[in-house]
Amino acid sequence: MTPNNNNTNVVKTIYLIRHGVAAHNRSGVNYLDPKFTDSPLVERGRVQARLVGKRLCQMGLIIDGDGDNGDDGYDDDVTMKDQSSNSHQHTTSNNESRVASNGGGRPIDLVICSPLTRCMETAALIFPSYFANNNNDNAAAAERSDESDEQQRRCRNSNNRNNDIIIPKTATTKEAGHHHTNNFNYKVICHGDVREAYGIHYSDKHGPISILKMRYSNVYYHQSSLSVDNDTQWQSNVRESRKDVEQRVRRFFHWLVLYLDQQQRTTSADTNNSIAIVTHGVWMECALLMYCPEVLNFGTKRVHNCDVYVARLVGVTTTTLLGEDEASEAADSLLLENNQSGNKLMVRLQDAKKLVSIV
Repeated sequence: MTPNNNNTNVVKTIYLIRHGVAAHNRSGVNYLDPKFTDSPLVERGRVQARLVGKRLCQMGLIIDGDGDNGDDGYDDDVTMKDQSSNSHQHTTSNNESRVASNGGGRPIDLVICSPLTRCMETAALIFPSYFANNNNDNAAAAERSDESDEQQRRCRNSNNRNNDIIIPKTATTKEAGHHHTNNFNYKVICHGDVREAYGIHYSDKHGPISILKMRYSNVYYHQSSLSVDNDTQWQSNVRESRKDVEQRVRRFFHWLVLYLDQQQRTTSADTNNSIAIVTHGVWMECALLMYCPEVLNFGTKRVHNCDVYVARLVGVTTTTLLGEDEASEAADSLLLENNQSGNKLMVRLQDAKKLVSIV
């Protein structure tokens, strides 16, 4: 979608994918045990990820995918939720899968992944060709998109009605920490804002980023909380609140829309129309309940390992100031104010539904 002058107009397809079963997901595990720090996938989780990759290949959603991500020991069919009814499950055919994709079979262009090992392993099994492409010589497409310390503090501590993220009065998009280089060649970005709720549980403490970089050298590592090996955000006695996770969800989608908008302005190609986000259960549930609560039956349904949800990401600039009633109704959206121009950037997810469920 071509931007209009200085306005931001982004409409993309988003695939939210929870990681496969990891060591800490099994029954009887003590999350307070340090041996589960940054727990990796177990065999069941690796099988789940391969099955998801196979299904997305069959849907035509993976670039250079051949539908065979390794011998998983399972039949080719994947059990999926019926999109017309949540009361039963069935095995879909390839044609039915394409209809269910909600993206017209357009391949996923970009994968964004949590820095936790289980998510990186899941992503690498689902999207092996994306990790194989050597982009080490390319400039970082998502370079320095993290916000300043003051902006992060304001995001975390904001008590305004809509949890808005406010850009300082004199700030432009670039000055606000959302500038990018002119190269957008990376297929995988590791981003700290899509990590799991952190604190107390050792499974949600990430390991050394230097090891992750050696293991996955063709990934761009965004500077959001990834500049040091030690997980400085994780604390043994304090766990991130749901409100904190929601702020990270808003902040991430805000960054993503501005990144995609900058790409549209910089490149002539119509790229990154479909983006996969490989993340965690709590993060996905927060995002879906914020924007599309009906897909989780307003909180009575849970997101399971390797569930895939599809939604539409919409980011638009508006010069209309919201009234009190409208602001209340927009509580599930992110409003980014630029006090200099009076513009507001509204970002939200729409039309979410479950696409794949491994059982």
